[in-house]
Amino acid sequence: MTKPTLHKSVSTAKVDSGVTSIWWMIAAGFGALLVVSFLAPVDSVSISIGMALPQNLGWLLLAALAAWASRHSCVQARVSRFELVVVCVGLCWLIAVTLLTSGHGNGRAVWNGFWQVMSLASCFYIGRALLHFRQVRAAVILLLLVGCTAMSFVGLEQVLVSLPANRAKYAADPESVLAEYGFDAPPGSPRRAQFEDRLNSPEPFANFALANSLASLLCLGVFLTGGWLTNSILLDAATQKEKVLRWGSLAGLSIALLTQLNCLLLTRSRTAYLSMLLALGFWLILEWMRGKVRLTGRTLRMVGGAVSAFVLVGFGWLLTVDSLVFTEASKSISYRLEYWQATLAMIRQHAWTGVGLGNFQAYYPQYKLEQASEIIADPHNWVLDVAATLSVPIALLAVAWVGVTVSKGMGACLVADTAAGNENETESQRGRQLAGGVAVGAVVGGGLSAALLALTGNLDLATNLIAWGLSAALGGLAWRGGACHASSSHWVAAVVAVVLSLLSSGSWQASGIAVPLLVLLAIHWQSSLRLQSQELPEPVGHLGAFRWVVPWVATSALTIFVLQTWRPVMQSWMLAENAAAARSVAERLRLFELAAAADPLDVDRTVQKLQLLAAKVKEAPDSVAFTAEAAQVMVELKRISQPNVVGYLIPKMAGEISLQLAAGAAVRAVPNQEYLTAAGGFYSQAVERYPSSVELLIQLAAAAALAGDWPAAAQSVEKATEISKRTPHLDKKLAAQVILLPLKPTGFEAQSDYVPAEPLADWLRTESKAKLR
Repeated sequence: MTKPTLHKSVSTAKVDSGVTSIWWMIAAGFGALLVVSFLAPVDSVSISIGMALPQNLGWLLLAALAAWASRHSCVQARVSRFELVVVCVGLCWLIAVTLLTSGHGNGRAVWNGFWQVMSLASCFYIGRALLHFRQVRAAVILLLLVGCTAMSFVGLEQVLVSLPANRAKYAADPESVLAEYGFDAPPGSPRRAQFEDRLNSPEPFANFALANSLASLLCLGVFLTGGWLTNSILLDAATQKEKVLRWGSLAGLSIALLTQLNCLLLTRSRTAYLSMLLALGFWLILEWMRGKVRLTGRTLRMVGGAVSAFVLVGFGWLLTVDSLVFTEASKSISYRLEYWQATLAMIRQHAWTGVGLGNFQAYYPQYKLEQASEIIADPHNWVLDVAATLSVPIALLAVAWVGVTVSKGMGACLVADTAAGNENETESQRGRQLAGGVAVGAVVGGGLSAALLALTGNLDLATNLIAWGLSAALGGLAWRGGACHASSSHWVAAVVAVVLSLLSSGSWQASGIAVPLLVLLAIHWQSSLRLQSQELPEPVGHLGAFRWVVPWVATSALTIFVLQTWRPVMQSWMLAENAAAARSVAERLRLFELAAAADPLDVDRTVQKLQLLAAKVKEAPDSVAFTAEAAQVMVELKRISQPNVVGYLIPKMAGEISLQLAAGAAVRAVPNQEYLTAAGGFYSQAVERYPSSVELLIQLAAAAALAGDWPAAAQSVEKATEISKRTPHLDKKLAAQVILLPLKPTGFEAQSDYVPAEPLADWLRTESKAKLR
């Protein structure tokens, strides 16, 4: 194979036309989506329910445009033949495991996860093409710095203003706040306790769902800002104007860095702290290998003193203001070990196919340790998460890919001036045009996205506008001072810090973490290319038969996404919104049935339809209508609770509806044994899928007692009592559980449909002993 030079000879007119039109639009879209990843940094749960689909559409659209534009342009993502084979094998495996796992659990959630992976891959390869240009790299680094600083300002505002105000509002009227968040949590229930724990947490999370996710992002921001600040300090200023600009740059970068460090400290993420220290050591080693740092005794004392002072100041501040960071450390470690043990058990049973992205939380209760507390959405370790959801082979491939990419970045760091390379005037002009596109897209696209998110109630617009305005001002000061164009090991250290942090916290799928990380990885790859201009892999558009294949694959992926996911999800969502606004129960039920039919993969729509159907049964005018409508509900409940359904929530819901039907039948003097037996069967399925749930075991015992199956009731109560005694978590003990009991057993008195579990368990234990004598 003839190895191409750095630039293919193509028509200058065509190149210029492509750069100024299609590629400029692609660059603008890239900048807009990068800002959106900060404004809406969807976590794993948000991805499962489809909140990342607009971003997916944007990345896939850009990928299709880029694939076609690459055929006649010098702006291309360069891929070697070997890498192309690896990518094709990985993609085929990913499609196969998605098809296999989408038939279990919530198929729509699995496909949402698949398209998130595809959009992240699109981000990386588009970044490869655009970040070839030095000016685009500088613009993107600036945008990352501004975004991380903005998230820090938002986090600080939460600590000082928003979170205290929310806690005061909840203290004044808890029920209205719960209704505002759509939280169905009876007083005394573990669900309400969990909500209150989250509400009372002092940790900032900015636009993320969790503080740990924000901390992972800030690991990246601190190294980018700190590295840029270091370059600015070392930059020589020849004229008085350059000196003034340099001091302005130092001031802007220093304020940004202090803001990020302050917010990072407030997140109380011990994993992030440790990752930062390890990455700092890695950075210093790289700087020493580059010859930038001399390991003399004086240098070691200075570095050691600075690091020690920083650690001691941070340690003292935390010990004085927030000692829980240290006193709760052992608990945090033990919780992580519990998560990982359960995840490893899941991986052993699903090593080759995984459980599917979006299904982890449904599968997890089946493997959760008895002493563990909450049901997590991901295992808090990106390697285990990929292995559990996408299979072990894909996890190994992902680890190898990250390792190779980081090693290439390290290699680039060890050669001076790798970022500058040999750049001619034409390439410099193209780079400036594309960098301008990134800037315009970031401002216009980011502004429009912020307004839309604010209208839908998913963004605090005022806070974000102020945060981004302040951050942009600091970024402008830093930019005018120069030093952004230099390639430095701090890019590699930033990646290492985030990757290490994700080994114990944060969600690797979250756009707010994954997109900035992939951008840096793409920069590392481009930097390594500059070292081997005579050994460049061929561009995708010039790989023989793949000249047409790649654009058609990208276009096909976009088309399939629109037809298979975007259109049915949007249709189902619009019908569900119309159903919520409908006046009559019949009209609401009709619209929910249409919503469920519009997207058969989405189990949640079917559940909503069933809940509405059950509510309609309660309003039946007579026993004949009640019996007919209840029979229809039971058929639907049995259909949706098939053995291939994953998770305990659907059988639990089926058990609750069956108990409500039994209570309605008792009021109308209709035989209810069928409903009671069905309730016991549904709760048995739920317990099989969540065997360590004290609540479900007591629910099963109550249903069994109502059906007259006292041996099953006694067994369930005994097991629930044993688990309650063994667990160290208060939210898992009997005293913390609230049981739905619309139909009361004879002899048990209660004033509400929700009864405390502990007195009910005592009564069931006493009655079962008497019945079984």
